[in-house]
Amino acid sequence: MRAARVVWMWLERAFLLGLFLQLLFVGMGVFPRKGDPSPFALHRNWGYLLGDIAVVLFLIALAARPGWKTVLIAFIVGLLTFIVQPVLVDARTRTPIVAAFHPVNALAIFWLTLILMRRSTALAASTVPKEA
Repeated sequence: MRAARVVWMWLERAFLLGLFLQLLFVGMGVFPRKGDPSPFALHRNWGYLLGDIAVVLFLIALAARPGWKTVLIAFIVGLLTFIVQPVLVDARTRTPIVAAFHPVNALAIFWLTLILMRRSTALAASTVPKEA
C-alpha cells in the first residue's frame, strides 16, 4: 500500500504538470504558427491522454486507500476529464453555450487536482493507514 501511495503522489504531480502543458497547447492553438493546418491538434490529443491518465489515477487512488472522500474526488476528476471535457467540446456546433463550459470545467479539474495532490502528498508521508 505504501508503494501505491508514493506512485499516486508522483502521478498526481505529473498530472498537474500535464494540465499546465494543456494550457500551453491551447495557447499555441490560439496563436498558431503560420501555415499550421490544425492548430488545436496538440491540445486535443493531449486532452485525450490526460483523460486516460485521470482514470488511471482514480484506480491507483483506490489501491492507495486514501479514504472515501479522496477516492470520490479522484473519481470526479476522472469523470470531468475523461467524459465531460470531450462532451463539452462536441457540443460546440450544436450548443455553443454548453461548449463554453469547457474552460470552466478545466478550472474545476485543476482545482480538484491541487486538492488531490495535497492529500496524496500527506498520505505518502504518513505511516498510519487511513480508513475514512
